[in-house]
Amino acid sequence: FADAVSAILGIVHQYMDQQIKEVVREAVQIQTDRLQDSLQRENDEFLRNIYENMKKVLKELVKNQVKEQVSRILPRIEESVNATLEAKVLT
Repeated sequence: FADAVSAILGIVHQYMDQQIKEVVREAVQIQTDRLQDSLQRENDEFLRNIYENMKKVLKELVKNQVKEQVSRILPRIEESVNATLEAKVLT
C-alpha cells in the first residue's frame, strides 16, 4: 500500500511540475509578446518621427533652392520683359 501511495504521490508531483512548467511557459510567452508589441510600437513611432523630420528638412531645402533659383533667374526675366516692352514701344 505504501508503494502505491508513493507512486501516486510521484505521479501527482510529476503532473504538478508539468502544469507549473506549462503555466510559466505561457506567462513568459505572454510577457514576451507584450514586450515585442511595445518595442514595435516604439520603433514605429521612432520611424514616424524620422520620416516627419526628413520631410521638414527636405521641404526647407527645396524651398531654399527654389528661392535661390528664382533670385538668379528673375533678373534675366525682368531684362527680357523690359527689352521686349521697349521694342514694342519703340516700334
